Amino acid sequence: MRSGSRSPARRGLSLFEAIASLTIVGATSVAALAAAGTSVRAAARAQGAIEREALTREFWLRVQHASRTELLVPPDSLARGRFAPPFEDHAWQLTSRPDATLPGLVHLRLLVE
Repeated sequence: MRSGSRSPARRGLSLFEAIASLTIVGATSVAALAAAGTSVRAAARAQGAIEREALTREFWLRVQHASRTELLVPPDSLARGRFAPPFEDHAWQLTSRPDATLPGLVHLRLLVE
């Protein structure tokens, strides 16, 4: 064996290997955090949609007990407003119009936002 042809035992990582490893770990971490953030935003949107659905159903029950006169010309308390806490950030707007072809029929439009 020739002593000059052998390279010394290699220990540790080269600078290139360390940078490449950190790049891979960093990119993976950023992707995981982005996916988690997207998941949290989607859950918040779904929760808001569930709240609006429940509030809309509750309000329609209130509308069902209104008289035809109140439906043709809704009073302010029925035409628009905000929901009670903890849903005070949600509001409603009710519009109505009589049907032109069927007397006695009233078209209602409810917007909950």
